[in-house]
Amino acid sequence: MLVIEAGKRFTRDARELPSVTVVGFGVIALAGVMEVLLYLAAGGMAGHLHGGFAPEKGAHLLGIIGMVLALAGVIRDAVRRPTRRSSANSGGLNPHAHR
Repeated sequence: MLVIEAGKRFTRDARELPSVTVVGFGVIALAGVMEVLLYLAAGGMAGHLHGGFAPEKGAHLLGIIGMVLALAGVIRDAVRRPTRRSSANSGGLNPHAHR
C-alpha cells in the first residue's frame, strides 16, 4: 500500500512540473540509455577508445541539451509566476510558522 501511495504522490508532483522540464528529463533519460547501449556495444575495454567516438559524444551532447531544457523550464516557470512570498498582513505566510 505504501508503494502505491508513493507512486500516486510522484504522479501528482510530476503534473505540477513545467512541460519543458519534463521534456528535458525525458531527453536526459534517453541520453542515459544511449550511453549504456554504446558502452555495451563497444564490447570491453579494447573496443572503447577515448578518442573520436562520435556516438558517445552525441550522447553526452544530448544529455547536456536535456539539462539545459530542464533548467530552462524551471527558470521559465519561476519568471512567469508571481512571487509566492507575501506579507502576513495580506493573508500570505503564517507569521507564527516554525522556521
